[in-house]
Amino acid sequence: MRRIVRAYRTLGKLIVLTSGTFDLVHIGHARYLKYGRGLGDVLIVGIDSDDKVRRRKGPHRPVVPQEERVEILLHLPYVDHVFLKEDSHPHWRLIETVRPDVLLATEETYTKAELKRLKKFCKKVVVLEPQATTTTTARLRLLLVRPTEEVLKRLVSSREGMNGIFAELESFIRQIGGKK
Repeated sequence: MRRIVRAYRTLGKLIVLTSGTFDLVHIGHARYLKYGRGLGDVLIVGIDSDDKVRRRKGPHRPVVPQEERVEILLHLPYVDHVFLKEDSHPHWRLIETVRPDVLLATEETYTKAELKRLKKFCKKVVVLEPQATTTTTARLRLLLVRPTEEVLKRLVSSREGMNGIFAELESFIRQIGGKK
């Protein structure tokens, strides 16, 4: 990574750096990355490893494995390089290594105090509002919660309610009783 950054610096290229999870890439991610590329000549993206994502977002994340997330981002025309951010790496290692001309972040990424400290590694820090009306986490919640709500509504509104469900289960168990 250092060699790549050094080569771009030698060529006088303006380096933009951003990072994130990029799980279930959506239009907000694409807009964000495209905007970032417009801030300079080269866009470098740090992507959180699976372990790092699990630690921050829980045991069922990420949905898309790190290798696929890296490859997906590399297919975007405005992303030049993607580096994996391991859980074991110090918090701002990528930023300290790249020392970008522009660091691109979202409103939720850093506190005001952190943004102030980051300015010693970056010439400029650009903070963007969300680029889509919903996040990956919100989309996942909808996928999981909506079907559950529908089942509960059907149960509550049905005449038989839970008795009907138990009857269906008993019938199913009888059907498969002797089968393996």
